[in-house]
Amino acid sequence: MLKHYVTSLLTALLLSACTATAPSSNDPARRAEDINRDADRTIESLRSNVQGADELLAKARGVVIFPSVLSAALMVGGSRGDGVLRVNGQPVSYHTITSGSFGFQAGVRSAAMFLLFMTDESLQQF
Repeated sequence: MLKHYVTSLLTALLLSACTATAPSSNDPARRAEDINRDADRTIESLRSNVQGADELLAKARGVVIFPSVLSAALMVGGSRGDGVLRVNGQPVSYHTITSGSFGFQAGVRSAAMFLLFMTDESLQQF
């Protein structure tokens, strides 16, 4: 009985997570445009909501911006998001972040994520 209940909940959660995500484009140029547009909005939100963000971003040698990392879980969880590495404000490469987890957890969320490289060495190692 419990196994059937958990399976039903997992199915419902996964279906709701699938319908909450935007369809991805098969055109790489279009996808890059979408990521950059979303990254611009996310950076502006960071700058307007976080004191000292401008100074920190100015010191960074590079920044990876993941505008939306979607996470969903019900005992088993996962997350995924697409982002862009920018150096001197220009896009250099595109990346995907994924993770998985297991344990007592339930829910769905979307969050922006930033990785700031404060030295040339750290940027080169990325």
